[in-house]
This record gives sequence, structure tokens and C-alpha cells, in this order.
Amino acid sequence: MNRQHCSRCQQPLAGEEPNCQQCDQRYEAVDSKLGEVRKGIERAEYDSAMQSLNQILDEAPRERFAECYALRGFAHLKRGDFSRAEDDCSQSISHDWENPQTYAWRGAARAEMNQWPAAFDDFDRAFQIAGSSRDQYLKLMESMAQAARVYFKHLIESNQLSADLFYQRGWVNLRLGNPNRLDRAEIDFKQALEWQPDHAWAAVGLAETWLTKNPTGHTESVLQLCHSGQAGDAACQRHAWQLAARQYRAQGDLASAKQALERFVSLVETRPQDQVAAAQLLRELGDTLSSIDLLNRVLESTSDHAPALVTRGDCYAQIRNYHLAEQDYSIYLELFPRSASALVRRGKNYLAMGKQRRALRDLQRAVQLEPQ
Repeated sequence: MNRQHCSRCQQPLAGEEPNCQQCDQRYEAVDSKLGEVRKGIERAEYDSAMQSLNQILDEAPRERFAECYALRGFAHLKRGDFSRAEDDCSQSISHDWENPQTYAWRGAARAEMNQWPAAFDDFDRAFQIAGSSRDQYLKLMESMAQAARVYFKHLIESNQLSADLFYQRGWVNLRLGNPNRLDRAEIDFKQALEWQPDHAWAAVGLAETWLTKNPTGHTESVLQLCHSGQAGDAACQRHAWQLAARQYRAQGDLASAKQALERFVSLVETRPQDQVAAAQLLRELGDTLSSIDLLNRVLESTSDHAPALVTRGDCYAQIRNYHLAEQDYSIYLELFPRSASALVRRGKNYLAMGKQRRALRDLQRAVQLEPQ
């Protein structure tokens, strides 16, 4: 008879519990300390919070690193150390911490350093994953847009005009996303390209603006701009191939969309987050099995990459393999037990499996975590 092993330390278990008592006690101790840190931060005791977090990081299991880095990043942000705030929030995100607050904190740090395109990418990501709390991040974006406007106005009034200025202002308008802002983004990117016709990021920005405004209205122009984006840095090239895949999909050319995604994947072999993005696009294209295959490769190299787990769970649920979907959602929730979106996913999956009590438990817990 095969013995069960602790899901955390892999030591043999005597009973039927998923984790050993030693691991449970260790996690409980760390979680208790993190609770005290959160209370300290609420009282604006940032120095003592950072000292506690430094100690916790020395003893915490890997699954708690992400929250530690996020909280320390916020403490750095409140103390005005924006570079360290950005670094710690990035560390948190690299540990698969899909938390909107962390993206918002990193975005705020980047905004303070006038890194406006990266800041608004973070604000947009926070908005996208915030669920029912989206309104607060939309308000944050609008507030930060006011600060960005002051910054760009100063550059223009002091005659510091450049392609980069118009590109950065265009990117802020693009991420704000409403029709009026998209019109302004289009003007800004065109101005950037007038100043510097080979500005790869401005070309990609204009391509995304047109694709967002009308997915089939500028097909050839969007693809030409994506081609121009291939002259940019690695991040620009990845973005360009992603946009090309979206454009091909919008016009119904699924074969070309898959080819563009293959080029995208070839550029992101060591970047799990981008491989997951490619897998999500494959799923949207209807190629769920290829999406699962790509996610399997991600998880072979990083067995607990959280976004890959939840995305693969979505794929399994889509093809009605509810048992495997349940496994992936449960592993994800072991890593991030306070994820309301994952609880909702698993709850819906339980409903499809006919497990109403478990579904109700997960959905009630999700509402407790995110009552809005």
C-alpha cells in the first residue's frame, strides 16, 4: 500500500491529513507573524514592520515569500524608497503573487520615478485581476493620470519634446482605455512616429490602439506596425507577436494566429508568465490541448507556478475533465488560500461535478474574502 506524503515537505504521513503536523505548525507560526505585520502597517509602523519581515523571510517557507516581499515593498513605498519598493514588489510578483494591490504598489513606485508606461501596465494589471474591486483601481488609474498629465505638461512647456515623450503619454492614454483616451493615444503614437519613424514601442502602441478600437478596421496596418515592433527590445518583440496573434484571430486566420503565437513562445522559453499568456491565447483560439501541453512544460520546469496551475485548471474545466481541474485549483489554493477568484473557479467546478456542499463552501468563502 502506497503511503501518503506531506504536500509541503514530502515526508511520509501516518494519517490521512494532507500535511504533517510540523509543517502545519510552521505555517501557522509564520501566518500569525504576518498578521501582526499587517496590523503594524495599518498603524503606519513601517520600520518595525520591515524588521519583522526581514526576520520572517529567514524562516518562512517559500510559499509565504511572495506576501512578505509585497508587504515590505509597500513599507518601502510609504517611506519614500521607491526603487526598493519596486524591487520588492517585483520579487513578490516573480513568486506568482497575483494580487492587485501588489501591482498597484509597484505601479505607484514606478510612477514616482516617472516610469509611466511600466506604471500604467501595472495599474492595468491590477484592474484586470481585481474582480469586484475593480472600481478602486480604476479610480487609482484616473488619479495617477492627473499626475502624469502634470509631468508631461511640464516637459512640453519647457520645450523638452521627443518621440519618447509622446510615446509615454500615448501609453498612459492607451491603458486608460476609454474611447476618448484611445483617440488621444492614437494621436500621441502618430506624433512619436513623426519624430522618430523607427520608434518600435510607438509602433506597437499604435498597433494595440487600432486593434482595441476596431479589431478588423486596420488589419494590414496593424500587422505592418507589429513587424516594425520586431526592431525593438525583447519585451517589444514579445508584445508585437502577441498583438499579431490577436489581429490574425480577429480576422479569422487561425493558422497565422498560431504561427504568431509560436514565434511569441519561442521568445519566452525562460519566462513562465509569458508562456502562460501564450497558453491563454491558445485556449481562446480553441486549441485547448496545445494550451495544456504548453502549461505542462511550464510546470515541469517550475512545478508550483501559480498562474500556470489556475490556467491549466481552466483548460481542464473547459474540456470537462473536472477531476484534473479540481486538482490544479486545489494546489493553487494551497499556495494562495485567500484567492477569491480561485475559490470561485473551484466552486463552479464542484457544481459541474455535482458536489454541491463543497461548491457552497468555496463560494461562501469567496464572498467572505471579497464581499463586494
